[in-house]
Amino acid sequence: MPVILFYFGRLSVYEPVVNLLIVPVQSFVLILGGMATLISFIYAPAGTLLYQAAWLFLTWTTMMVRSFAKLPGASLEIFLPGWFLMLCGVSAIGLALLTATRPRWYENLLKERRQQLNLIPKFVLPVIGAVILGLIIQALVRQPDGELHVVYLDMGQSNSTLIESPDGAVFLIDGGRYPTRLLTELGDHLPPNNRQIDVLWITSDQPEDISALLTIVERYEIKAAVTSVGDTTEADYYNLIQALQQNKTPIIQAEAGYQIETGDGVQMTVVAPHEDANSLVLRLQYGESVFLFTNSLDEDEEQVLLTDSRHLVQANVLQAPDHAAPDSNSAAWVEAVNPQVVVVQYDPGSRDPGADSGVMARFSNRSVYRTDRNGTIEVVSDGKRLKIYKEEN
Repeated sequence: MPVILFYFGRLSVYEPVVNLLIVPVQSFVLILGGMATLISFIYAPAGTLLYQAAWLFLTWTTMMVRSFAKLPGASLEIFLPGWFLMLCGVSAIGLALLTATRPRWYENLLKERRQQLNLIPKFVLPVIGAVILGLIIQALVRQPDGELHVVYLDMGQSNSTLIESPDGAVFLIDGGRYPTRLLTELGDHLPPNNRQIDVLWITSDQPEDISALLTIVERYEIKAAVTSVGDTTEADYYNLIQALQQNKTPIIQAEAGYQIETGDGVQMTVVAPHEDANSLVLRLQYGESVFLFTNSLDEDEEQVLLTDSRHLVQANVLQAPDHAAPDSNSAAWVEAVNPQVVVVQYDPGSRDPGADSGVMARFSNRSVYRTDRNGTIEVVSDGKRLKIYKEEN
């Protein structure tokens, strides 16, 4: 605690309670995770089973931390003199050493060794039980549930959307600029053992949308990639394509009209690029639910789509073009799309414009969700009805 106050100037009033809930399971995370890693070098399937047990305790840890982080007063700014915090830290260490130092240390050491010998048979059954329980819980909570899940990831002022079809096909549209953040989001929304993305959609060559994807290509199996980018000098895009080629991933150069349909009825259609609208615009349809993914359309490109593909832009859910910047989302565009729900992926700390007040006013009679306020936003559809889940920042 003194170290946290010294470096960050913040303190959580819930920290003692959270520690009581998570500290007891950390030994299981470390022991099971370490055993799983070592055994994986010898026999990978056995190591994978042990990881399921470690995952169980790790999930409990993250669930507790995130749940308490949402409560009022979860993080308070407290500034104390550095010398006082150092004194507290040294005092805490000294107290711990005094508590650990006991008389008759040799007898205690022998007693501890006897306890360790008795621990071996007591440890095996709980580990087996944890493995089985972890497998059961994963089977219940992380398997496809027969509904479409469209997850607008909170990646700052970057576009990234994860899509899981009713039967479990996985699409990823862009990835933002932060690899660790993207890996965390994918880990939160995909089963732990899922290391496959069926289609990676690359809508532009801009670093803010694709920089994190190189890490994903290294850690996930990409079955196919779709892009519309032609000649470019962007190094991040070049490195991404090169990595995909090294992995022998099919790369499809898409034009308007290109379409992919999954066996469970999810249909993804490329609405643009046209000759005069270069951004890769995607339309996803499942039953009566339609989603429009627009990346960085400006007003001129919007007008091109309204002229050439007006019948394809109507959607229930709209990803606001260009983060709702001032030169996008014209009144004619919003009226033509006529969305029930608008998602704005925005970061108020970004130098780039977004969530412009004039643009947001055009969405005033619609349900608007913003990643800077609502965190990651998940839209679930059964083909007719929409359910919205917010992470809340």
